[in-house]
Amino acid sequence: MNFLDDKGLALRFKNGKVSQFERLLYFVCFALLKMTPFYFSSTLATNFKIQELGFVGGELTENPVFPFFGALTSVTLYAWVVTILILVIGIICCYNSNRAGDDKEFVERFISIGFPIFIQVSLMSFIVSIVNIFIFSREQVQGFENIVLETYETMCVSNIILMLYFFWRLSNTIKIAAGSKKH
Repeated sequence: MNFLDDKGLALRFKNGKVSQFERLLYFVCFALLKMTPFYFSSTLATNFKIQELGFVGGELTENPVFPFFGALTSVTLYAWVVTILILVIGIICCYNSNRAGDDKEFVERFISIGFPIFIQVSLMSFIVSIVNIFIFSREQVQGFENIVLETYETMCVSNIILMLYFFWRLSNTIKIAAGSKKH
């Protein structure tokens, strides 16, 4: 793998010397690096909202690794670990689906076929968000901070389920594109 030599990697691509497995490794590394800032920015926004409400009890703890991100809940940490596991395992399952067929153009198929599935999942996520907000905003809970935490925890679970759906659907459609006999 070329970590810093982008021109060397470009020449290896030009000469057809980059294997599908090496492309997979680049893709997994890229996906993990792209996910991390997004995750932390959403955590930061949630933490500001929780701190704005003055909620400091319950499961909230100071974040010792990134103190500027404020407090993290145990649900947030579990969701982050599960999200990374689903991401890595999902990409590997899609790679294996491609390998079971013609074992060509994995990254291109993943991105291209994943785009319409991502749009579908985004629409589902929007609907789930609206339903969650409607349900929790109508509940009679002792404090508003409980509504924020319950909504956030429910959204974490919903997002995990939607990620699982995304990778299941993508793996099956990559099998079709790769000409796999099992799909």
